[in-house]
Amino acid sequence: MRFLVDEALQDLVADRLIEAGHDATHVREIGMQGATDDDVFAQAASQQRVLITTDTDFGTILALTGAAGPSVLLLRGVGDTVNERVDAILHALPAIEDDLISEPSPWSRSTASDSVDCRSTTAEGTATPQRRPSQCRGSRNFA
Repeated sequence: MRFLVDEALQDLVADRLIEAGHDATHVREIGMQGATDDDVFAQAASQQRVLITTDTDFGTILALTGAAGPSVLLLRGVGDTVNERVDAILHALPAIEDDLISEPSPWSRSTASDSVDCRSTTAEGTATPQRRPSQCRGSRNFA
């Protein structure tokens, strides 16, 4: 899977994901440290990468723009260490991978069976893909 790791996370998160067999890069590696959220979001979209972040603003950008992507993997309550964060991502991937990479985009359809809770915060210790609010349970609570 292809990931872009936001600057809110340590550079080593991308390194560990690479060690686990994924194509990952950190925004600092491509000279985007200090870039606006909109620019980071656009970069992830143009490279077809899942954006990994702790910043809820990216879910808001996805919702407000109505964009079909990129997917945003929002880490909330998973600890502060690289190992805790990467372990949470790797543990969650089997359950969410299809939502992150499905074609057509998971945002192009909405049924009761594929709806997920997309509030800006997640249960402690989870990594959750973000979708547009119109396709989320509890969308009124979004950001």
